[in-house]
Amino acid sequence: MGLGLLLHEYAINFFKDSGVREYHLRVSPSNDHAIAFYRKNGVKQVKSEMDGKVLRMSGII
Repeated sequence: MGLGLLLHEYAINFFKDSGVREYHLRVSPSNDHAIAFYRKNGVKQVKSEMDGKVLRMSGII
């Protein structure tokens, strides 16, 4: 349906309007669809946290 992309674009525009240059998010390492979506949209994996229970990812505006 493309709702994830719309929400991501909305967040990026909000960040731009707010002067944010970099953002971080956390995702479950087992959530392959989310990880693929974020990577496709330019978000990079930064590190594993909480004993491997979450991945920290970062995007540049």
